Amino acid sequence: MQERLEGEMSEDLQLQEYWTSFELGVEGAYYTKYIDKLRLNGQIGNVPWDPSLEVHTSWDIGVRDMTSIIFFQFLGREVRIIDYYENSGEGLEHYADYLKSKPYKYGSDFVPHDAKVPELGTKRTRVETLQMMGRTPKLVPLHKVDDGINAVHETLPRCWFDAERTMDGLDCLRQYRREYDENLLDFKSVPLHDWTSHAADAFRYLAMAWKEMRAEKPVEKPSHLVYEADENGIIRPNMSVREIIELNRRKKMARLNG
Repeated sequence: MQERLEGEMSEDLQLQEYWTSFELGVEGAYYTKYIDKLRLNGQIGNVPWDPSLEVHTSWDIGVRDMTSIIFFQFLGREVRIIDYYENSGEGLEHYADYLKSKPYKYGSDFVPHDAKVPELGTKRTRVETLQMMGRTPKLVPLHKVDDGINAVHETLPRCWFDAERTMDGLDCLRQYRREYDENLLDFKSVPLHDWTSHAADAFRYLAMAWKEMRAEKPVEKPSHLVYEADENGIIRPNMSVREIIELNRRKKMARLNG
């Protein structure tokens, strides 16, 4: 019986069931290992708000269910997740008032692409409603969920989470997982929609916003050669071979002309 069950279970689930392995987290989860690595690296702890930086927000706006809002700041290549709020059964005015009660100096409010669709009751879009409330909504680029999840995978290693203020959101991210097919005894390729989905969607919008903002910034070519150690301890130059050759050529020409 045990051999048959082991054949039907993934290796991760077998380790959890028979060997009590807690390092693997939630079976079928998208982000558990990333979150656990952040914790091991000390990237989940006390992350104070920096008054000199704008605080951006990303929203998953629920109509009849949960609305989740993530508060974050950019500093270089770091994404600092400083606060989190969720609630249900409230209109946009409630959330605008809640944000106003905070001492933050706000930047953009990143909202899902469907926020530009007019609501049947007011005939206004949620973007227009937020603008009327003094907010600065910005539509997240339309994307496939898989692309958004990949963007989260790229973004999480750059993140620092305040452990206390973002506790609920972090718990959602850690347990966000794929839907399970009871007939095939395997996970589907789509996320399970449950209590974790709203925070996970809000973070997906954050990741897509960060990806777009990075793409908007022009890449400055280095002016001199520097060797740096990457996260694996491997020494690498900050230039490509072609750029090093071009730099040496310019230096040689400068000496000849000087």
